[in-house]
Amino acid sequence: MMKNLILIISTLFIILTSFQSAIGQNSSTLKGKVTDYNTNEYLPGVKIEIYYGKILLNKTDTNLEDGSFTLSTKNTTDKIMFSCLYYYPIIIENINKVEENELNLGIIKLIEIPIVFTRYISKKAERKGRKEEKRKLKKLKEGIIIDSSNQNYKMRLKKNKGEFAFYIDFKDFQNN
Repeated sequence: MMKNLILIISTLFIILTSFQSAIGQNSSTLKGKVTDYNTNEYLPGVKIEIYYGKILLNKTDTNLEDGSFTLSTKNTTDKIMFSCLYYYPIIIENINKVEENELNLGIIKLIEIPIVFTRYISKKAERKGRKEEKRKLKKLKEGIIIDSSNQNYKMRLKKNKGEFAFYIDFKDFQNN
């Protein structure tokens, strides 16, 4: 009886130890910097969150000096979200597997949400102004090519649950 108990406990110990080492291998560190798309100035206080499905795994903010961040996770990540007040969020999605222990995302560029407080003199001017706003929104939905220091990628503005955000497919982000 005691022999069986010892055998069961040692088997469980071996299984748990191998499971823990397998989990430890999934550890990775994400790093990069966040800037304004138009001015190229670093953005401090940008919130970076990593998700697996709808589960928040870890989060951090960019630092005050140079807009850089470092974020570690021991779990598989499938989405990274960058958000800041007055800017469109950026979501890097479809992350299947991060091969390296460290993933340098380079420079992420956030685009300001346009705030329009225009009063038009005439209906004709108003129609022209609204048409220009729609044209700009259409261009953002078609996508913007970002030419960053170490990669080029395309991000598209999409509406999800009533909110606009820029989406980047991880394979496009990683391959360039």
